[in-house]
Amino acid sequence: EEMSRERFEQIERYGGRVIKTPGGEANVKEIYDKSKELRASDPQRVRILTQLEEFGNYRFHYYVTGNTVAELPAKLARQGIGKGKEAAFFPAMGSAGTIAAGDRLKQMWPDHKIFGLEPIQCPTLYWNGYGSHDIQGIGDKHATWIHNVWNMDALMCIDDIECKKGLQFLVEQPGRKILVDRYGLPEGKVEKMSQIFG
Repeated sequence: EEMSRERFEQIERYGGRVIKTPGGEANVKEIYDKSKELRASDPQRVRILTQLEEFGNYRFHYYVTGNTVAELPAKLARQGIGKGKEAAFFPAMGSAGTIAAGDRLKQMWPDHKIFGLEPIQCPTLYWNGYGSHDIQGIGDKHATWIHNVWNMDALMCIDDIECKKGLQFLVEQPGRKILVDRYGLPEGKVEKMSQIFG
C-alpha cells in the first residue's frame, strides 16, 4: 500500500495485475503470506517465482552486475585514475541479488571487501531487529536463501533520511550548484543526473 505509485504503474504497463498487501517497503513477510495464500487457492495454476530464493537472481547479478562493475576500474585506470581494481563493494541487501556481484568481485580480487548495507530502522542482520523504513528497493526482516552471508566482510546500517537527503542534494538547485561549482562536474551531466534521479 505504501509503495511508490510509479512501481504499480510500471507493473501494469508490463501487463501485470497488482495485488496490494498492507504496509510498505519493510513489509516483505506480508507479501510471502499473500503469495502462499494465492498458491494454495489454485496450486495447479499458480506459480510463485520469487527473487528472494531463485538462484537466477543470484547468477544474473554475479555475472552481469559483477562483471559490469569490474569493468569500471579498468576503464578508469586507462584514464590514469586508480589501479584497475575495486577495493570494496557496498550494496544494500533486498533480495540479495546485487550483493552477489560482490562474490564475483572477490573471486577476481581475493582481497576485495564486501560491505552489506541495511536500514538502521530495520537492522535485521546487524541487530536481529525489525522495523519500518522508507528506502525503496530494499526489503528487510529476512535473510534470503540466495544471500551468501559468509562472504560478507562487514555490515553497515544506513538511515533512510540520509538517503533522502542525498537524493535531495542531487535533484534540487543548491545541491546541483555545489556539484558544479565545488566539485567541477559538468553542468550538463549534473542536469541529466538530476532528471534521472528526480
